[in-house]
Amino acid sequence: MALRFPRFSQGLAQDPTTRRIWFGIATAHDFESHDDITEEPWQGNFESWVKDPLHVRPIAHAIWDPHFGQPAVEAFTRGGALGPVNIAYSGVYQWWYTIGLRTNEDLYTGALFLLSLYNGMEITSYILGIAWFLDFFCKKFSPMGVLGHCEV
Repeated sequence: MALRFPRFSQGLAQDPTTRRIWFGIATAHDFESHDDITEEPWQGNFESWVKDPLHVRPIAHAIWDPHFGQPAVEAFTRGGALGPVNIAYSGVYQWWYTIGLRTNEDLYTGALFLLSLYNGMEITSYILGIAWFLDFFCKKFSPMGVLGHCEV
């Protein structure tokens, strides 16, 4: 082969397999080729589903993908939507409705609450240190902890 291979791996230059091809052009694979520029999911139709849950199909998220051809658009356009969507079969809309969430603002507020709860737990675990958690779980769940012979 007349091509000059990079100096960093002469062993790879002698490799006759496809690894040479894949690793030789690794710079193209190091960059993310599937990103949020070409595919845009967003919140579905939660508020319209809340108004009429018997006749509106819950949409998990709408899909905008320039790679879709017309057959794919027709296949994924369902549930009374204007474009391709994923229908939510998980029961998440019903669960949100059950716990009292009614608007997208409620969903956003709940997400911020969970994020702040997570941050609080992260900070608490950092402050208390791992030894406290190990001691607690050793005493709580270890058979020796019941007898008082638990050491960390």
